[in-house]
Amino acid sequence: MKALKIIGIAIGVIILLLLVVGLSSPKAGNVDRSIVVNASPTMVYQEVNGFKNFNQWSPWFTIDPETMYTFEGPESGVGAKMSWKSDHPDVGAGSQWIIESTPNEAVIVQLDFDFQGNYFADFLIEEVQGGTKLSWSYRYEDLGIVSALFAKLFSVEDMVGENYQTGLEQFKKYIESKPKSGFEVVTVEPVTYLGLSTEMESPSPEEISQAMANLYEQLIQFAKDNDLEMKGMPLTEYTSLQPGNLGIRCGIPVASETEITGDKIQVYETHKGQAVKAVHKGDYALLSNTYTHVEEFIGKNGLSIGGNPYEIYITDPGEVKDTAQWITHVFFPVAQN
Repeated sequence: MKALKIIGIAIGVIILLLLVVGLSSPKAGNVDRSIVVNASPTMVYQEVNGFKNFNQWSPWFTIDPETMYTFEGPESGVGAKMSWKSDHPDVGAGSQWIIESTPNEAVIVQLDFDFQGNYFADFLIEEVQGGTKLSWSYRYEDLGIVSALFAKLFSVEDMVGENYQTGLEQFKKYIESKPKSGFEVVTVEPVTYLGLSTEMESPSPEEISQAMANLYEQLIQFAKDNDLEMKGMPLTEYTSLQPGNLGIRCGIPVASETEITGDKIQVYETHKGQAVKAVHKGDYALLSNTYTHVEEFIGKNGLSIGGNPYEIYITDPGEVKDTAQWITHVFFPVAQN
């Protein structure tokens, strides 16, 4: 009995010591890793602003390819969520979802491992010489005693840091193997199209999408009713890009000799001459980022805008469901020198 009493006292002392260590351990901390990739900030942002392609470079996917994944919410941006479940001890189960998203600058992800405390993964994006610097940080705060003790006894820096470094290296290899958007000054021929216009005051992305869908529906029906053949991919010409006012004219290309009489739907032509062309790859919701970069390119190269910008949708969303694979050609007419 005396031996059992001694063992009991020893166990109690050990538990007490562990509690003391847990109570005295930091309740917050972070691990940071970064890498420079040969890609634009826009391209990097598009990849980390959702989880659809996460397993293309995730360090944990290769540990257990049999992990079960589920996705909820939108494909990208705030609310996008991914959950996983694995029998492998190095993967386990949990979920992550985007709580903040700043285009081309940062994406903040909250993590849930069913542990007491708050856990986050921060993606910080910075344009640097030679490409884009992507920093991936793991933050934890408000840890409970057990979680703080675990963080104290097992080096979070070593455990997470190695995985994050591997993930960033795999991200670099993955993104640098993808086609990249570029800018070039080209000579364009005019595109004849049936156009239908509208103007909107400070519209949301959802309002723009709905308005364009309505315009295209009317255009397609008009073309069918008048036996007009579509001669190319749909396009949108922007008649106004002023702050607080958006003027859009959706169009479907038709033969150059097309003549119609109508109050709303009319025949138009896009710009003829020089234009800056950009190839945008990704969701339409991110096109504004490409427009910003084109305008910066125009300014840096001493050019001036010489007409309405327009975009041609090369990919048919009805055939390609993955928004990351959508291709859009963006044209900014420039004034002749």
